[in-house]
Amino acid sequence: MSLLPSVNAKRVLVALQSIGWHVKRQTGSHRTLARDGCLDFVFAFHEDEKIGPRMLSRIAKNTGLQPIGRIRKREFVCHPPATHPRRILFDHLPKCGGSTLTAYLEGHYPRASIYSIDGLNPVESVMQFKGLPRQGRYGYSLIAGHLANELIDFADPACLRVTILRDPVERIISHYFYARNDSRHYLHSSIHGSKMSLDCYVGSGLSDELRNWYTTHFSGLPLDVAEQKPEESIGKAVKVLLNRYDVVGFLDSFSMFIDNLRRQANLACEYDGNRVNVSESRSCIECIPQSTIERIKQVNFLDIALYERIRDAVG
Repeated sequence: MSLLPSVNAKRVLVALQSIGWHVKRQTGSHRTLARDGCLDFVFAFHEDEKIGPRMLSRIAKNTGLQPIGRIRKREFVCHPPATHPRRILFDHLPKCGGSTLTAYLEGHYPRASIYSIDGLNPVESVMQFKGLPRQGRYGYSLIAGHLANELIDFADPACLRVTILRDPVERIISHYFYARNDSRHYLHSSIHGSKMSLDCYVGSGLSDELRNWYTTHFSGLPLDVAEQKPEESIGKAVKVLLNRYDVVGFLDSFSMFIDNLRRQANLACEYDGNRVNVSESRSCIECIPQSTIERIKQVNFLDIALYERIRDAVG
């Protein structure tokens, strides 16, 4: 049974104002409420109107208004968030712990203030965001997903720009086993259709994500150009990472990365250790033939060099 009773609309409005919402404009009983870091919320109730449990839950979901404890004497008790987290743009690189980080970050923001790039249609999702008016784009407190780097110049400049990297060899191994074991992955059928081994997968050309993805992603250069001019492409990618991103982390130091991000973004919740989209039934790197390891390094020679430079620069 829900702990949320029916509550007088005026009491709910006061509670919303106590956690930072204010009336931006009003037409009749319709009030457009605004709060820093959140999308506008329309509060369409007369002050003496009763708001039922289902609508209260919807309001809470979209505004951060939270009931606490058992409600007595039909009072709606709420508490403001302990902190007001900074806005974040998270550039999610495939198989770098991005799903885990996204799940952690989403717990800090109202759902309505989160723009999640569609993992199945990232290009379309990115274009959709770019097509929004500035007020709409700047209204999102968390923007996360693949190709989020393309939205840096379209999001609120106040966003903390974040990404996380993984050892390139580990990333490719994880990529293969995740695609092979998850029937929803776009490369799953290609792997099983030809009974493709990891060694063949590395040089298959099935996806841009398998060959120097870090370097092309951050430098913006086509793969052929990047590989023809390795020093130039790596240098450009390093410059972008160091100058365009505020927080760069590494998957093998995830807890340290989270601690740093919490401080910079004013995030209230501790990381609970829960991991999302982990590759199952994968071989450890020690179990992979050395010839395959060398093959991965050969194909991803730019990413190996880029990763080492960023680790040295960031520490």
